[in-house]
Amino acid sequence: MLSTIGRAAIRRGAGAGSSTNRIIQSTWLLQRANSRTGSDSQRDSSFLSIANKRAFATATKTVAKPKTTATTTKPKAKTTTKSTKAKAKKSVKKKAAAKKPAPKKKVVKQLTEEQKKKAVIRELKKTALKPPKGLGSTPWIVFCGDSLSADKAVSLKNSMSEIAAKYQSLSPAELEALNHRANENKRANDAALQKWLSGYTPIEIKTANNARNQLSKLLNRKYSQLTDERLVRAPTNAYVYFVKDRLASGDLKGISAQESLKLIGAEWKQVSASDKKVYQDRAAADSQRYYQEYKTVYGKASKTEH
Repeated sequence: MLSTIGRAAIRRGAGAGSSTNRIIQSTWLLQRANSRTGSDSQRDSSFLSIANKRAFATATKTVAKPKTTATTTKPKAKTTTKSTKAKAKKSVKKKAAAKKPAPKKKVVKQLTEEQKKKAVIRELKKTALKPPKGLGSTPWIVFCGDSLSADKAVSLKNSMSEIAAKYQSLSPAELEALNHRANENKRANDAALQKWLSGYTPIEIKTANNARNQLSKLLNRKYSQLTDERLVRAPTNAYVYFVKDRLASGDLKGISAQESLKLIGAEWKQVSASDKKVYQDRAAADSQRYYQEYKTVYGKASKTEH
């Protein structure tokens, strides 16, 4: 029979795995020792106590293995650390974004009167359009072009007097050749201009002519009007009809244009209301013609139409 201490040792070591064999071996030795003397029993009891302690220590070490579970939970701690770092980075980004300075307001530069005038002129030049540059259409211009291209080293200012002297000494045959070239250039210029004009609508040409009038006033320089047969002819007033009739009468032959206009102006003041009405009716009819053509050609009503 086993002693109480021996049975307890067996129960403690039952779950010890590989130490079970040692416990059974120790039990077997104790069973053999029961037949021995008292002194042997004490010695076996000591032996059982030592075996029991070893078995208990082995069992304790074996049970302590669940520490590995603690190690398996470590990745969670790492995840928490990573998420904390990510949150910290986000907070830093938010703070950095908050520190961005507010966009500066654009300061509108105040232009001087001269700068405003230059800006207006630039826009008018764009609207005025630039026709193609033509060839020389007079004998003199053709001759000047030939003379200057033949001697490019001579300046225009110093050579003009010499060119004029040579032109005066040209023979009739040479003048005829220059006239022929000038006429050919004129026909070529007209064809090129009509082709260029066809690239624009009549209202664009009309707007360009208005811009040219304004440029002439602002720059004190003549900007010629673009000639386009598609443009609507402006209406004629009553006084202009009267002037045309007086000039066509022949009563003012031999009188300068300036003096003729003075005389006609004085006569107009003396014309009776009934006589003036004839010219006024002609002017009214021409105004109606103008308004109708304006709508047809430009696609809108004239501002002066009532």
